[in-house]
Amino acid sequence: MKEHEMQISNYLKATNYEVGLLLHFGEKPTFKRVMFSNEYK
Repeated sequence: MKEHEMQISNYLKATNYEVGLLLHFGEKPTFKRVMFSNEYK
């Protein structure tokens, strides 16, 4: 799942979005909210 966190982080850096959700639909559904501030762009 670490590679998915890195991928969503790269998407946020490349766009103007600051918040992304990483959803996992397995035996135990989970989600993670990822934030990247645009002030560092």
